[in-house]
Amino acid sequence: MLDLIKSIDLEILLAINHSGNEFIDKVMVLISNRFTWIPFYLLLAILLFKTCRQHFVYVLIAAAVLILLSDQTSVLLKNAVGRYRPCHHVPIASMLKLPDGCGGLYGFPSSHAANTAALAFFLIPLFKNNRKLMSALMISYCLLVGYSRIYLGRHYVTDIISGWVVGAACGLLVFFAFQKIIHHVSQNSKLE
Repeated sequence: MLDLIKSIDLEILLAINHSGNEFIDKVMVLISNRFTWIPFYLLLAILLFKTCRQHFVYVLIAAAVLILLSDQTSVLLKNAVGRYRPCHHVPIASMLKLPDGCGGLYGFPSSHAANTAALAFFLIPLFKNNRKLMSALMISYCLLVGYSRIYLGRHYVTDIISGWVVGAACGLLVFFAFQKIIHHVSQNSKLE
């Protein structure tokens, strides 16, 4: 069964990695770059401010803790599992086109996927009035970044999926902790 999963993983990786051209290579490098997303993060901050004005500072602190948690969890798991990125796996590396180099040695789970999913699972529940719009934005964001990581030869599909699982767990954990803290802060402010 494991061999079948590895075989499917490799077939999907190669199909996606060889599906583009030089222009798409450049687009995928941009999508994969965290700095490309700064305008998107600013838009999210504006939407958050409009939605959660009263607790905006707490939301920002929770988001920072969240990204630290999901990123470090994925890095710890990468080092514990020790699965090579496709571009570092000698039998596979020669089959890949690598428009953006290779990156770190290990790839399971993907930190990019973990961080995007963590943000999605934390933010979507905060937008009670615009949940459909936020869901569409955040799911698109996760899918684009995840696809770009496979396209660039940095990750297998299972690296991305496992990153999403790690990120979703971190996002929900921080969201529920955030809810408890906000409830506690609100209760204390009523008492004063």
